Amino acid sequence: MIIHNSSSNGSPNHKLLIGFQAPWNVSFPFSAQRLGSAIQIAVEKVNKNRSFLGNYSLDIVYKDTNCNPKVSLGGFIQQVLRENVTALFGPACPEEAEVTGLIASAWNIPMIGFVGQSSKLEDSEMYDSYIKIMPPLKGSSEVLVKTLEFFGWRHVAMIGGGLNTNTWEKVDALWKTVENHLRTDFKLTTELNFDTSNPDLLYQNIKHISTVARVIVVITNREDSMALLLEAERQGLMNGDYVFFLMQQFEDNWWKSALNSRVSQDVTRAFDMTFVIGQKSYEGHEYYDFFKQVFQRLKGHPFWSNLTSESEVSPYSVYLHDAVLLYVMGLKEILKEGKDPHDGRQLLEKLKTREKIRFQGASGLVHFDEQGERCMDYSIYDLQRVGGSTMFVPILNFESQTKSVRPTPMYASVIWPKGKPPSDVPECGFKDELCEWLTNEIALLAVLVIFPIIGVVAVLWIGVLMLQKFRLQTRLDDSNWWIINYSDITIIREPLVRVLR
Repeated sequence: MIIHNSSSNGSPNHKLLIGFQAPWNVSFPFSAQRLGSAIQIAVEKVNKNRSFLGNYSLDIVYKDTNCNPKVSLGGFIQQVLRENVTALFGPACPEEAEVTGLIASAWNIPMIGFVGQSSKLEDSEMYDSYIKIMPPLKGSSEVLVKTLEFFGWRHVAMIGGGLNTNTWEKVDALWKTVENHLRTDFKLTTELNFDTSNPDLLYQNIKHISTVARVIVVITNREDSMALLLEAERQGLMNGDYVFFLMQQFEDNWWKSALNSRVSQDVTRAFDMTFVIGQKSYEGHEYYDFFKQVFQRLKGHPFWSNLTSESEVSPYSVYLHDAVLLYVMGLKEILKEGKDPHDGRQLLEKLKTREKIRFQGASGLVHFDEQGERCMDYSIYDLQRVGGSTMFVPILNFESQTKSVRPTPMYASVIWPKGKPPSDVPECGFKDELCEWLTNEIALLAVLVIFPIIGVVAVLWIGVLMLQKFRLQTRLDDSNWWIINYSDITIIREPLVRVLR
């Protein structure tokens, strides 16, 4: 399907086709029906401003892949051989990207990612024509580490949904990234990864983790996250002794809309001691205007989406939009030098000088670090009551340039049920080992102090008794005149007298 976009400059121009792959099924968070118009908006912005590409303009060819690697691969081959695309935006699903990315690299065609992908695509030698606008997985891990250091917590546990239930989210990749960071600098007390659809396992594992950790990191998808937090609330773990960190690398908006659900009261209690690590929200008028524009455009050709509100627009739409602008910046340099716009490696070479790339996109400020990774600011969110409404507010901000965490004015409004942040280790330890040590020390002290005291008292008492005996003996020696020797005693027997009557 070719999506035509008009150019507003009246002069003849050269058309370049770019490929776009995403599933049509609206159940996917990166469905074309939830974000497809974002690429239209970006392309029209480029076509209407000749300062971007001069006499060149862009058109889009779309392929519904349904998250099927075989369909994605076949669609890409067709897009290249029949449509002669100069770049591919997507595929949105990680499994597709791993397969199709190899062909894109072999054919030297740039593939631009706008969804968080698997760690395999980090291999720059194997996928040397791949570039992504999304921040790396390690970004949120760095934020977690800095936040734990901010509170002084060293003992941490991890819990999440079973790997078999995870599809596009690639929770396993994020899990491994966070795990590696925690193992390096912290005491990782336990890791529990299981199928939360089993209520017995859910109960048992929450019960177990409460005995080995006070600071718990939750890494899983939408359904599993809520199941875990609700079960923790039922078991009384939101009483102030425990704290949960919800890692959101992917659908970073779902937890904001969770309050609108029918179980909002339960959800509110489940977030009493839960902090969410998510990408910093750019909540100015331009940010909301962009989602409004995407929502309106999705209703028309070619997506004809039946979304009912702007809140259903995919958060990935901002990355898709900015991916087009990033690509165009490299393409502009290629065309300026008279080189082949189909040469993906040449284009990526231009983008590798990323210190020159810095623009304000729909996803915020777009700039890259020395490793060529997208820099992104993050926030740590807390659920608070603000002006009669319950909403998530940033209490800490992570600045990507300084790699530091700073409290916001809302940090002072955090409610700690016990009056202060919880300790990461109970007073007596997780198994009362600290109190047992204290008991043993007291017992040893008793042996070392009390027993000698008893010995001294006993010696003194014996001394007193002997002294009394000596004094008595002395008195007896001085006044023993009345004492009669037994040998000097003579017993006189009287004669027996018989009385006669």
